[in-house]
Amino acid sequence: MSSSSIFSSVPVIDVHQENFQEVWPSLVLAIKSATFIGMDLELSGLGNRKALNCRAMDDRYRAMADVARSRSVLSLGLSCFKCTDIRTAEVKVKDTEPTSPSKAKNDWKYLVQTFNILVLCEEDFIVEPITLKFLVDHGFDFNKQYSKGISYYRGNDKPTDHDSKSLRQLINILILNKAPVVFHNALVDLVFLYQSFYASLPSSVAAFVTDLTEVFEGGVFDTKYITEYMERLPASYLEYAFRRCQRKNSFSLPHEKDVVSLEFLDYPTSYTYVRYSRCELPHTMVERGDDADSDYLQRTLCHQYASFGWCSRGSSCPKSHDIDHIIDLDSIKPARKSRKRKRRRNNQLNSSSNEEEKTEETDESTEDSCSKDEEMESDSSVTKKMRVISPVSESYETQNKVKSLPAKTGSESESGLNNLSNKSDLGIARKEGHRAGYDAFMTGYIMAYYFTKYGKLPAEKRRNVKLTDLNVEEFKNKVYLCGKDIPLVITKSSFTKSSKDHREKLQKIKS
Repeated sequence: MSSSSIFSSVPVIDVHQENFQEVWPSLVLAIKSATFIGMDLELSGLGNRKALNCRAMDDRYRAMADVARSRSVLSLGLSCFKCTDIRTAEVKVKDTEPTSPSKAKNDWKYLVQTFNILVLCEEDFIVEPITLKFLVDHGFDFNKQYSKGISYYRGNDKPTDHDSKSLRQLINILILNKAPVVFHNALVDLVFLYQSFYASLPSSVAAFVTDLTEVFEGGVFDTKYITEYMERLPASYLEYAFRRCQRKNSFSLPHEKDVVSLEFLDYPTSYTYVRYSRCELPHTMVERGDDADSDYLQRTLCHQYASFGWCSRGSSCPKSHDIDHIIDLDSIKPARKSRKRKRRRNNQLNSSSNEEEKTEETDESTEDSCSKDEEMESDSSVTKKMRVISPVSESYETQNKVKSLPAKTGSESESGLNNLSNKSDLGIARKEGHRAGYDAFMTGYIMAYYFTKYGKLPAEKRRNVKLTDLNVEEFKNKVYLCGKDIPLVITKSSFTKSSKDHREKLQKIKS
């Protein structure tokens, strides 16, 4: 078992009715030893999307609560990240200059265990056809879910329920452990998690938020909030944010920034319930300096999927959903601007002495624009304009159907499209995604990457790190809200009490 910042597959333990008792000790130990836990839920439907995005927060919450009471959880993903060590090394800012200053660089090492838990609600629930089609397109096995799903019920505990090894007991252990929990677009998952495995939802959003402060004492982190409000990437859906973090972490220069290194347990081949989700990196990446043909990418990529991570046509879409191509296209324009700035500076240095003063002024303005352009990825208004994927009409797509990315022609190869035909096989995160376990891993990995970027590590702390050591209050307990300029802040209100069902449940599990 060794750690590395570059990984090509992730082991995910499929947990179901037949192996739940066997996996239970490992599952509990992983939760109890975790620095933080990435979580994700697959659901049977979301109801009326407009109601879920009401302007008034009370109306929005009531709509979500109604959905959680009538739909079900299909699978629960847990990815436990344990920070085992943070190794610091002094590196030269410029390797080619012996006298260049040194800089401390941290290597954050995590042991990761990921579980995909199939569940089956024992009560009647609504299943939405659009959700079923979406999950089937992404490889969800409903036959397995109905035959092997672990039974659960919604709402408050039943007086007759004394099972010491159940989904409710598992969530109780997670709550008692006070480990921080991480979601991507957290609000819906939090509402479903509460109603399905904890207690009946309170009637108001204020009471719900107050309950959450006591349920998750370690804090709630929402990677979509950080991606939208702090990173300000061109897109913020889970697959895009994960792949972007994975790519940046993989080719970090020695002096650039901290890195995340992962290690996974070595499972014997006899463990047939362990599946490996592939996520190897592509052969070429624009951020690394490789070339790509923006015209070719613009023609072949699906605009809707590139923007939102979802396409109404699903697997029948004639356009490419390759996430690496999407990120390449988003990265092309900044790379070109950087090369132009470099040529401009060189030309200015070679200009005549009569224009030296003017050149100095130009250099200053150029450096200012350079620093601004380096922050383009953190400026949503700029990155949206930076996108070169243009909307394509349905008639155009219908007339130009392409089932997969075409093989390179000679001219395309000469233009720098190295191995693009093979990259269609590397939409691997998408193929393995939308399984709750792998989605939970992607969520946890994004968070681990953001901690290296925004966390402030005390000099004396290197082992058994807790998130309270990192001074991450800036984005703790802040949940992304669609269509809102501010997040939902999970904090106690002096005007609202916690709900009665919650108080009784919390007292029960702590006694």
